[in-house]
Amino acid sequence: MKIVWLIGNPGAGKTTLAANLSLRLQSKGYTVASLDADRFWEGKPRTFTEAGRIEASATVAQAIADDVNARGAAVGVVSTCAPSVACRDAIRAVLGDAVRFVVVQASKDTLKRRRATLYADAEQGNIDWVDFEPCADALAVVDTDKTTPGAAAVYVINAMQGKVQG
Repeated sequence: MKIVWLIGNPGAGKTTLAANLSLRLQSKGYTVASLDADRFWEGKPRTFTEAGRIEASATVAQAIADDVNARGAAVGVVSTCAPSVACRDAIRAVLGDAVRFVVVQASKDTLKRRRATLYADAEQGNIDWVDFEPCADALAVVDTDKTTPGAAAVYVINAMQGKVQG
């Protein structure tokens, strides 16, 4: 089992990249289980404190592991913020060596623009700007200001296959 976990600030393009990545992997014959944290948490209570984020990260990790196993999927694709090292450690505690993180980033201007259009409650302060801690062992880093979702998906697949350096 391989899990590609797309991490980054709200509005960076994680969900768009996840959809493109899943489609490209499926076109290559892989069975893929996908989990978008925004949809996963829809209508469910959660908190945006650090402790809440850590607990949410572990919950999502277990959910994708269960989905991958239930489907017999070769690859799981997850998009969620996971801004801190502690969040990523909680994910690793559930998934172990199966998880590889891909950092999805964009400029602050792009993030502000996307957040305002993607999240109705962003202007009310319900989605915080998160200080994103570096991910030293990222499989790849994708800057959505500088590439298309399709090209980014190909880049991530090549990184998964060891064809590029993260």
